[in-house]
Amino acid sequence: MNSGKVLFGVFAGAVTGVTLGILFAPNEGSKTRKQISKKVQDYLDNLKCKFDDYVQNASDTVEDVEKEGKNLADKGKAKVEELKHELENNTGEKISTKS
Repeated sequence: MNSGKVLFGVFAGAVTGVTLGILFAPNEGSKTRKQISKKVQDYLDNLKCKFDDYVQNASDTVEDVEKEGKNLADKGKAKVEELKHELENNTGEKISTKS
């Protein structure tokens, strides 16, 4: 199950809960509205925290992939230089790796 479906399910559940709370509320309207407003704000704050965590995790993953890619590129360059020197030593010819 992807995170979009989970977030939608949480939001739909919250809306359903608020709606049922309004229909069966034993309190007067102004008090009920304040409670609903507080609950909605709590849900939105929770959703924002989860979204921020998701964005941070995605950002961390991108940084990790970027570092790994750079490491692989550096290793590849080092291997090319190693093979170039080995070939130069075996053939006695100077080899250029620039295009």
